[in-house]
Amino acid sequence: MHCTALGKAVLAFLPRPAVEAIVAAHGLSRRTPRTLVTWTALEQELARVCQRRYAVDDVEMEDDVRCVGAPVFDYQGRPVAALSVSAPTVRMPLARARAVGAAVCESALAVSRAMGWRPAQSRIP
Repeated sequence: MHCTALGKAVLAFLPRPAVEAIVAAHGLSRRTPRTLVTWTALEQELARVCQRRYAVDDVEMEDDVRCVGAPVFDYQGRPVAALSVSAPTVRMPLARARAVGAAVCESALAVSRAMGWRPAQSRIP
């Protein structure tokens, strides 16, 4: 979960003890030279995800692949899934990833609303 946009989108909105338990159970293994492999780096990234409302896998899971993902919330405001779009880095430079991230976020929020989620139920604005 620490090196995918889908995983980081969910982790960012889980309670900290749940994130700590997941990391303790599974570790932070390196998949590419860009994978986040320290608690501090992951914690900082999850804070960025909360701020922008979507996550970016910036060549962290597979070489030459970038992905953006946004959380889907259930009716109780819990992150239970995520939506994402992946592409080769040549087709999704970081500037495009930001635009795609906004669109993925909107779609994930629409799915969340269809599942009964309301904005006051989670940390997402």
